[in-house]
Amino acid sequence: MTRARENINRNHLRRQLKLGKPPSEKLASLRAVFISFLSLVFLAAGSITLSSPAQAATILGPGFGFDGGRSIFGGYIAPDGSIAYCLEWGKPGPTNPAWATTNQGPASSFNGWGELEISRINYVVTTWGQTADPVQAAAVAVTIWSRHAQSQGAQVSDFSDSHPYVFQALSDPNIRARVFELRDMMTRAADNYTPVPMQPHGLLSVEPHDAGHDRGWVSVKDLAPGTRGTLVLDGAVFDATGSPSITGAESGSRYSITYMPTDEQLSTVSTTLTGTFTMPGRPGDHINLWVTPPRGQTIGTPSSALEDYRFSLTVTGEPRDLRFSPVVQTQVPTVIVERGERFTDTLYPSLAPGSLPWRRLSSGNYLPITLWCQAYGPLLSPPTQSSLPDPDAPVFGKKILMSTEESPAEPWKIPVDVSFDGVAEQTGYYTYVCGVDAHQQQDARSVQALPTDYFYQHDYGLVEETQVTPMRVRFDTQLDAAMVAPGTQVSDAIIPRTESGGWLESGDGIIPVTLEGTAYWSESQPERSQTAPDGTEVVGTYSMTLLGLQEVLSSPLTTPYRVGWVTVQWCIPSELQLESYQDLIEDWCDDYGVPAETVKLEWPQVVTQATTEALVSQEISDVATVSGIMPTNPDLLLNLSFEAFLQEGNGVKTSGHPPRCEPDNRVFRTEQEPLAVGSTGDYVSAPYRTQKAGTYFWVETLTWLDKRTQETGVISVGECGTPSEATIVSSPPVLATTGEDALSFLVTGGMMIVTGIGFVVFMRRKSLRKSR
Repeated sequence: MTRARENINRNHLRRQLKLGKPPSEKLASLRAVFISFLSLVFLAAGSITLSSPAQAATILGPGFGFDGGRSIFGGYIAPDGSIAYCLEWGKPGPTNPAWATTNQGPASSFNGWGELEISRINYVVTTWGQTADPVQAAAVAVTIWSRHAQSQGAQVSDFSDSHPYVFQALSDPNIRARVFELRDMMTRAADNYTPVPMQPHGLLSVEPHDAGHDRGWVSVKDLAPGTRGTLVLDGAVFDATGSPSITGAESGSRYSITYMPTDEQLSTVSTTLTGTFTMPGRPGDHINLWVTPPRGQTIGTPSSALEDYRFSLTVTGEPRDLRFSPVVQTQVPTVIVERGERFTDTLYPSLAPGSLPWRRLSSGNYLPITLWCQAYGPLLSPPTQSSLPDPDAPVFGKKILMSTEESPAEPWKIPVDVSFDGVAEQTGYYTYVCGVDAHQQQDARSVQALPTDYFYQHDYGLVEETQVTPMRVRFDTQLDAAMVAPGTQVSDAIIPRTESGGWLESGDGIIPVTLEGTAYWSESQPERSQTAPDGTEVVGTYSMTLLGLQEVLSSPLTTPYRVGWVTVQWCIPSELQLESYQDLIEDWCDDYGVPAETVKLEWPQVVTQATTEALVSQEISDVATVSGIMPTNPDLLLNLSFEAFLQEGNGVKTSGHPPRCEPDNRVFRTEQEPLAVGSTGDYVSAPYRTQKAGTYFWVETLTWLDKRTQETGVISVGECGTPSEATIVSSPPVLATTGEDALSFLVTGGMMIVTGIGFVVFMRRKSLRKSR
């Protein structure tokens, strides 16, 4: 046979045997194709004649040979053409031509392996072992040996991934890595494989549905993997199909159903569920053993696969009680009833907690029910809940009788408007009591659909059944300062009052009213308006609770570290009230920009005066006078630093050169040791001893630091070239060598030096006293 012919046969075999293809689809063709392929190979070689399948020699199959070609990391070709795998690691391969291999038949145990392990080994050999792919076949063999690394009477050490035979047979590291990767996959699959007996398995159930008592769930559980079937209902339909049947059911399937009772079935209904299932065939529970005396290792081939199995399951659900318990709720059009307005209410029939669904007839119409309702009020305090109305409560209006319509519309969505006599004149509570009486039903079918002697009325004084004319709370406010330094804390006094009535109470006492204050910052003084202008910056929010008409003081508000204006607007927003009181308190806000709620923010002012003139080598300094409002925030520090800049030009002349204060002409700075400013007054910089004649401009910088947050900022920076910040430094006059001129110069110069030293000493002491 030519090599081209061999390649054609091998490619044909690979197309027939895809990796991981279930054996039930290909096992028969696999054996025939593989035997045909090997027959062609060996006949072309002219060296081997196949023996009869009953008893013949075993030859090497797909994989990687080792031990001189006597053994293989892969499979052997069993006499029946199946791919067989070594079950006894370390024993001689069954390929000795002088030894005959015979079939011992299927076995459920071997070498101490239990039934479950045998089924898992057969699963691996059946699923992946019948392949022409040498890498996949090697992985099957390694999977078996990894699970059973020891064999009684073996002549080699236990199997491991580092065994010398591994590197002898799988010398290519890429192939070796791929073999181990497939081995790990097969091992996980085997560990998760637990065969299920081919017999009826599973559980059907009919369960309640939260959506209503005319609804239900049917569930399928505990079927073997891959088992699927058809469900059929009697007396109900599947919501997904709208019919009594549904296909594709499997373990874990859950379907919602709707019961279909007749109009005569007003009390109970039930359904029967039948499932017809097919359990797919699977690998057998045994493995075929082949022995090769006298010393050949035992090898295994797949046992016969199990065919599809069909079976049925049936369950009848418990009878479901269809009788329902209607109740009546009132939903007022609005919780608030303004003074002078008439009280109105909207009634909705509903169902008691745990009730069965409202009965719907086969026509789609809901069964009609007769209802009644009575109103009570007004009351200045909330009514106390009780099973019967308070005998002292005033009756408001007359008893109402009504029936729901027999229609497809849901009764709880059909509003019934009620208007009572009289109007609200003051703040108070108004409550309703409604009910259902089986003996007052106007339709005989309704009596059957209700529990025997059914009577219901909800409690008197329920919160959800009560209307109220709400409180009108107003207030006056006053900040404790009209002008402060930035970063200063201010507080607000709130003086509450009511309009059109007193302060409402609940069952727990005075109803608390929560206020929310919003602080806004603006660059200019705010103008009074109902709301803050769009884009106004919020710099703080805080809340407080009023418990009656007592004056209260707000928590402190820390103003921002900026000049400008801060104004506070107070509101009573419903979303901040306790949930049970939100409808009892009117929303209201005072104006934005109220003068009593506005504070101006100003930093202290700084004015400076530098040494006006001096001689070279004399000390000069700057004096900053701080005035205005000082911060009172203990966390806020003010710091003052000074810088001196020597201007261009010869001597003291600077004509033609504008003032310049840049890092390259700065000769002195106190930034690392600033002066702490704690009050108004004069602050003297550290002295600077001049080295050159010329004009020196001083620049002072006032900064702030928040000790708690470490935030910092610049309050003010002096302008470069300010006349009061100029110091003229001159060179000392040249001394005359003889005569009166020399004497006069010495006297004059000495006096200037003494005067300069005295001034510097004076200013230095003053600075030290101020720093301390």
